[in-house]
Amino acid sequence: LLPHSDGTMISSGSFYHAIGEGCNILINESEFGRVKSEQHAFVHLTDVKSLSTEKLESIFMPKRKVLKEVIACYGEDKVIDAWKIILANA
Repeated sequence: LLPHSDGTMISSGSFYHAIGEGCNILINESEFGRVKSEQHAFVHLTDVKSLSTEKLESIFMPKRKVLKEVIACYGEDKVIDAWKIILANA
């Protein structure tokens, strides 16, 4: 559960640490939350007042699926590709 206030960050170490462990993310309505929930199936905009066991069970994604998506988006190949772009323009 990431309860960051809107406009207080551009990234979250808590987010990246959690996804590195294969965790699902519950995040409040914020710019960061909206962006990440649009990018990833395991990130859910959530009002903690409306959480229920049924809701959590319906949105849960197994760890192996989270990690597969995480590696596809943030894995070593993505880092290498990003550095190639930076170094080619240096």
